[in-house]
Amino acid sequence: MYYHYDPSALTPLMLMWIVPLIWLIWNARERTTGLPLIFYLLIAAAYLPGALILYAEWYEYYPRDWTFSGFVVVTLAINAATLGCFMHELLRSFLARRRRIATEAHLSVEPQSSATEMERIAIIVVSFGVFVITAPLLLNLTFLRAVISSLTYFIVPGAVLFAAAKYREKNRLPLSLYGLPLLLIPISTVFTGHLGTGAIFASCFFVGCLCMQLMNRKLLVLAPLVLYSGVSLFVNYMEERGDIRAEVWGGATLDRRISSFSQIFERFEWFNSSDYMHLRHVDSRLNSAYLIGAMNERFDRNQIEHLHGTTLALGFVAWIPRALWPNKPVTAGSGNYVSDATGLDFDSSTSVGMGYPFELYYNFGAWGVVFGMALLGALIKHVDRLAVNAFKREDFPIFVVWYAMGLIIASANLVAELVSSSAALAIVSFAFIIFARRLKGIKQ
Repeated sequence: MYYHYDPSALTPLMLMWIVPLIWLIWNARERTTGLPLIFYLLIAAAYLPGALILYAEWYEYYPRDWTFSGFVVVTLAINAATLGCFMHELLRSFLARRRRIATEAHLSVEPQSSATEMERIAIIVVSFGVFVITAPLLLNLTFLRAVISSLTYFIVPGAVLFAAAKYREKNRLPLSLYGLPLLLIPISTVFTGHLGTGAIFASCFFVGCLCMQLMNRKLLVLAPLVLYSGVSLFVNYMEERGDIRAEVWGGATLDRRISSFSQIFERFEWFNSSDYMHLRHVDSRLNSAYLIGAMNERFDRNQIEHLHGTTLALGFVAWIPRALWPNKPVTAGSGNYVSDATGLDFDSSTSVGMGYPFELYYNFGAWGVVFGMALLGALIKHVDRLAVNAFKREDFPIFVVWYAMGLIIASANLVAELVSSSAALAIVSFAFIIFARRLKGIKQ
């Protein structure tokens, strides 16, 4: 159903995002690595800013009906995902009582094993991930691209593990660990041209540390300031993005790339909600709701039909290595599906992914969004539980692998990407676990 913009319904929709957030924060008091909360925040970052712009009645770029209609669908999606997490916990507690197994206490980081061992594993993991970001030429090897790219998902769990090791040593985190993850932002921008990769990884690190009680939760009072600073950095990056990517993608020297990146701060402006260009930058990249709305309008006019699982079926094809099938029809950008569904054309330099709500609605409609997002919510909560259990029994390589798997679930654009990235991670994880356990002197 296509929803026309209704100003009176906007605030109730916003309130429907608060209840899931409250439950996720409450649930993060214990027994979590923060993966469900990361899932929520990544969805919110892609859709919520565009919907908030609807409050600026004087501004309009994309039709308000598109953004509003898409936001209704995404609000349904985020509540379904949270319900999936809740049902997983409910079922787990029920089964635990049936088996007379006590549920775990909070995620302990008390000294029970050598922090040095944790540091060794963490440094290896983070080094591999950063190496992939800073050596993009390797990504030109098509048959290795997915495998190599999966290493980047090791950065966050490796950094969290390193933070846990430092916490065990001194019962607090060194101040340097509050700032070092932020270096991922300039590193990813200078070497790949994408600021978002580093910003997402840094944000996931802080969420993970807060949920695992490695950082003082009183720091949450700074969240509004951090959010405002982040939005300000984003709009300034968007002003310079064309020049930065011209240097990075054009093969410029490192000093020229850094010089181009530094222009962000030389011309820095704080975000102003009354500035048309600031809102335009936010609307252009942090508003995926309009895509769902544009697609929904075409459904309403009978211009397109549901795919009935076509893109999901591609996920099975994604398991076949590209080395065996170089021309297989599965790509992270989902081909032309977004353009076909919306009737819009996109610039070749702009990456436009479906996102889970878009894909599920395109395939099955509203009920597909409800059941699909609930399943994904339950899945990421289950992976979170596996990571928690691995950490508690001090099987740190397994902790890293499950944490990385959770990040893939949270950040994938569509099911085919989730499946292909998971397959690549499985290959990398197998080698990593063997290496880590040999390093420890354990043969299994």
